[in-house]
Amino acid sequence: MAVLFGVGADAPCFGSGGLNAPAALWAVCESALCVSLCVGLLTLFREAVTGGGRVSRELAADSYAVYIVHLPLVVTLQYYLSGRGLSAAAAWTAVSGAVVPAAFLLAAGLRRLPGFRRVL
Repeated sequence: MAVLFGVGADAPCFGSGGLNAPAALWAVCESALCVSLCVGLLTLFREAVTGGGRVSRELAADSYAVYIVHLPLVVTLQYYLSGRGLSAAAAWTAVSGAVVPAAFLLAAGLRRLPGFRRVL
């Protein structure tokens, strides 16, 4: 990823797609970033967040259900906002601000339905 920041995302070594070396390099960089963030964030929270109150235990219990329900919520809201003329940062802020609480509320509600608690 240091190469990406050093040369910029529009450099010729990062392709926009297709079956070629620049596109493969871009795919490898994205995959490495994704895996690194997942492992790094899990490790960070395991080491730094050791306590747990009632709210954090409830949110942790809802996390798998949030993982499942967040994608339809994100896609729906992004589709709704697509023709509104928002900048990328504004759309991201709106979607993140709305979907994170909505996903946790929906997950908490689903987990309280009979049969869902064992699955979610």
